[in-house]
Amino acid sequence: MKEFCDKIFYSLKATAVIFLLLAITANSQNNIDAIAKLHFKINANNNWFDGYYSIVSGFHSSYQSHRSGSNKDSAYVVRTSGSENYVEWITSEIPASLNTDSVNFLWNCGFGNNLGNEWFDLFIDDEYIISFSTKNDLEWSALGKNGIQLSFTTVYQNSNGANFGYMVLTVPLFNLSEKKSLKIKIKAQTAEKEIWYRLFTYTDALNYLKLNEQKEFYSTINFINTGDVVLDICTSEKYSNSRVQLYNSETLIAEGRLKFDGSTYKVKIIIPRYFQPNGDAISIIKVDDRIVDTIYWSGINKYRLFAFMDEELVCDSYVFPVGDFPKFHWKNELRVENEIGNFLLNITYFDEDYHKVKTANKPGRYGAVIEGITPAGFIIKRYVTLFCSNVEFIDYSNNVPVTISKLNEYGISDEAWEHYSDNLERYSFGSLKYFPKHNPDAAILLAGLNEINHHYVNYDSPRIRDRQWWITLKSNLDGKNNLINPLSIPKKNDKGSFSSINDTIQVGYSYSAVQLNKIRNLCADWVEIGETPNVTLIVHKGKIIFYEAFGLEENGKPINKDSKIWMASITKLLTGILMMQFVEQGLINLDDPASKYLIEFDGNNKLTIRHLFNHTSGFDFAGEWASDWNVALENQVAQILPFVNVGKSFSYHRVGYALAGRIIERITGRAVPYLFQENIFSPLGISSAYSDNTYGGLYCTALDLAKLGQMLLNKGTYNGYDFFSQKTFEKMLPEKLNADDREWGIGTSRISGNGLSDIAFGHGAASGSVFIIDPDTDLIIISARNNPGKSHSDFENSLIKLCTDLVKN
Repeated sequence: MKEFCDKIFYSLKATAVIFLLLAITANSQNNIDAIAKLHFKINANNNWFDGYYSIVSGFHSSYQSHRSGSNKDSAYVVRTSGSENYVEWITSEIPASLNTDSVNFLWNCGFGNNLGNEWFDLFIDDEYIISFSTKNDLEWSALGKNGIQLSFTTVYQNSNGANFGYMVLTVPLFNLSEKKSLKIKIKAQTAEKEIWYRLFTYTDALNYLKLNEQKEFYSTINFINTGDVVLDICTSEKYSNSRVQLYNSETLIAEGRLKFDGSTYKVKIIIPRYFQPNGDAISIIKVDDRIVDTIYWSGINKYRLFAFMDEELVCDSYVFPVGDFPKFHWKNELRVENEIGNFLLNITYFDEDYHKVKTANKPGRYGAVIEGITPAGFIIKRYVTLFCSNVEFIDYSNNVPVTISKLNEYGISDEAWEHYSDNLERYSFGSLKYFPKHNPDAAILLAGLNEINHHYVNYDSPRIRDRQWWITLKSNLDGKNNLINPLSIPKKNDKGSFSSINDTIQVGYSYSAVQLNKIRNLCADWVEIGETPNVTLIVHKGKIIFYEAFGLEENGKPINKDSKIWMASITKLLTGILMMQFVEQGLINLDDPASKYLIEFDGNNKLTIRHLFNHTSGFDFAGEWASDWNVALENQVAQILPFVNVGKSFSYHRVGYALAGRIIERITGRAVPYLFQENIFSPLGISSAYSDNTYGGLYCTALDLAKLGQMLLNKGTYNGYDFFSQKTFEKMLPEKLNADDREWGIGTSRISGNGLSDIAFGHGAASGSVFIIDPDTDLIIISARNNPGKSHSDFENSLIKLCTDLVKN
């Protein structure tokens, strides 16, 4: 049985109850023993001192610590890639006389390890002592030179898997001088992956721990299949053999005794799922008949509900023969029962023309709408595409590669298949070569290709066809098949009303050849060291001043200026531009509640359009389900929205843009990818661009991306079209967030430094593509690439500096 070690820590005190819920993380580890041992060691003797007093040298980079909550604390960062590769500081002073064999220096730190394990070196007074890695062990120690030991104890692990807690340096007394501080340096070993270590500049780490984190009892709860609860309690020798009891109201539901386990005194109590109350009930923990804590089940049940969001509803056969429809069931029925209880599923089937049917009487697309009422009274909805075809299935092994030939047997024409073969990057589902009966993507692909036989546009795809089909069906089911507010395409303007030089991008050459050559050399070095090709384009005052391609693509052929490149999250800026057209036309207000457009939210007005775009929606915990391709996205968000802390913190996530896309589609009845083409790409004169989602699917050439940038520099005008007014353009620009010290707008983020002005903006990308717009200097910087490569941040900073120097000279 797979265990979900979903962490919930409880502070256990005799005089006060402090309830701390850490984010649920699948496969996280129970670290309560290590935390307890650290505290007991500190209490045992007086040879503990603060490991940080003052900084010597390093790179400041504020970040959230286990003490700061949603705020950021002062910190210095060390990275394994780039120039930020060390930090050096002074510890607190050692007293004149010590009656001890060793001294322990304690400080707050954290490190990211979601990209793997890399190594760092620690020095004392410029002497190398020990190396350590960012391995994902929540507690570890290592022995270095001269008997010096380094250890780490995790107190908190964030949603990205980064560990935060206490690092302890234990130094034998013979290594120390009286009344002397140590100079500690941590230096990264250079690596391809950028792994970080952060030193938090708390000078009171030891005192804070003693006053705010020490307690009599340390406890954690883990789930088994999100059902039975395992309650672990650790304490000191004082409570040896004490009785621990758990009560629901006056009813004793579990008990045990504290026993020595080799390091602490501990008890493990199993609480069966049927003993656990629902809703806002509480349970009391007693030790020797004294109440030491209260368990608030509302928090536990909330996180069970969040875990339910990842549960998969599966079909017996997504591609099936004429006749009866296939059956549906939860992939992990036991876990679903544990998370939200038992409930029946009711299924309604629709044919390709949106008619309700009982059986599949002919080949083609079908849709299944699955509904069920949970014990809490919420109506769950799921939507699944099916494809009917009378074929014999061949059971390919998942481990055997298969070449897909034309799919005529499924009713797909030669013309449609040839179009598919020419556009594999648009249609690719990868897993179609495996057994299609059990793969939902197979039904989507086959249904889409079947429809493209009858209706085809050059920016269409099976995914987008499927998306549009469900938009139409759901609109029909909601009784909204007569659309009231279609989005108008941008209008032609009076070309005499603005400077023609800024209308369309022109080529210009009146810039320093020496400076341009520096940019050329940098881009060439970037390919050599970063090992990834790029197309770099610089536009100043509407003129192209640099436009060259560097390096070889994976197929060994040179990349060229016409290469379509993955722009990744720059897609979010594209979605922002589309949304601002709705704002311009009075169809949406950015501070409208999402519930105004998504009736599933049932009047829950706390989530606004602005929250969706500036990453303050509160859905930082959301997994793969929170995407454009989940047809039930609105329903799932509606189920958990009452429990989400909207607007309280910043967390970069795609889910806000996916929901914004749903609002756009609810208003217009049109799939977002079609609107991208009709309302942005076509009037801009962009021919290469394609995106099938709202947050990361954009592919285009560097030049076409520059047209998008020039339109923004022109404050909403380009190629003779008005996309929106200057007033509307200004509404999409980054602004200071209430929940964070970042500046974020509607698909835009503030980009500063390296000579950029204070009003420069743009958007980053997982592909490493650079897209920066600086209205102050009328500058666009683009470095388009499909992978970041090595030393990306250093090269990006250097490119920006060269570009800003070029246009200012």
